[in-house]
Amino acid sequence: GDVEGMQLAGVANAVGGGVRGAQFAGVFNVNRGPVRHVQAAGVFNVNLDSIRHVAIAGVFNFARIGSQAFQVAGVSNLTLGDQLQPHFAGVFNFTKRNAKSQMSGVFNFAGKDMEGFQAAGVANFTRKEMSGAQIAGVLNYASKVRGTQVGLINIADSIGGIPVGLISIVLKGYHKLELSSDEVFYTNLAFRTGVRQFYTIITAGANPSTFNNDETLWTFGYGLGTARRVSRTIQLNLDVTSNQVVEGNSIEAVNLLNKVHVGFDFQLVPKMSLAIGATVNGQVTRSSYDNYGDLFFHYQPDIIYERSLPRDLDLKMWVGGKIGLRFL
Repeated sequence: GDVEGMQLAGVANAVGGGVRGAQFAGVFNVNRGPVRHVQAAGVFNVNLDSIRHVAIAGVFNFARIGSQAFQVAGVSNLTLGDQLQPHFAGVFNFTKRNAKSQMSGVFNFAGKDMEGFQAAGVANFTRKEMSGAQIAGVLNYASKVRGTQVGLINIADSIGGIPVGLISIVLKGYHKLELSSDEVFYTNLAFRTGVRQFYTIITAGANPSTFNNDETLWTFGYGLGTARRVSRTIQLNLDVTSNQVVEGNSIEAVNLLNKVHVGFDFQLVPKMSLAIGATVNGQVTRSSYDNYGDLFFHYQPDIIYERSLPRDLDLKMWVGGKIGLRFL
């Protein structure tokens, strides 16, 4: 039958109906009916109906119908219905339907929509719409985001805010594959992904003049950028990139080519545009190493600034330019 008031047990409480009041057990609580108010157990709480107000367990909380309770568990919270209050877990939270705020040490999952925040040490997953913020140490995924994502890797079908991370993939966002040339590397490939307001850039390049040499001069790097729409067919880009320049197959010393690029993107035809702009370049190298190879084969820019930096580093700066084609 049902229990009203307070129920205490050194080991376990098992109720065939519901509980209206407080339920405390040293090991576990099991209830077939709905539970209201406070439920606490040293190991686990299992509710075959729903739970309201507060549930605390040393290992896990389980609600088959749904949870309207603020839940805290040492390992996990599992809800097979809707979750209407925040859940906190040491390892993971799992909600089969809609959820409202989850925080865990490793992983959070919402089977439908999420409202509020998802924060996890490793990954967050919302199968449909996320309204709020996803924050994870490694990966965030949501089909539709009305808010923001912060993580090493962010993935969404569409997003109404700005994703912040090492790589952000928005399927209905900003994607550009760029082939370009500048005064140092005549063959460059870059991929921009994210949203127009904030995107990440993965870059690589090579100097064809060194292809026949014993050690080819090539580069790889990463950057961030933003694009502002000037007109229907013109965008203004501001990019910041940092590339390690490599001669041959090994990286023997710091040889960073850092660029600040300001330029325009002119839409020529659908899915193809012309990119042209100016760059301010800063090459940072290790002072005690002098075998970097010659960056400038056919053009020698004027060095506008040069000085020694702390930690055995040198800096050279010059003004350059870039022209290329962008696709997608």
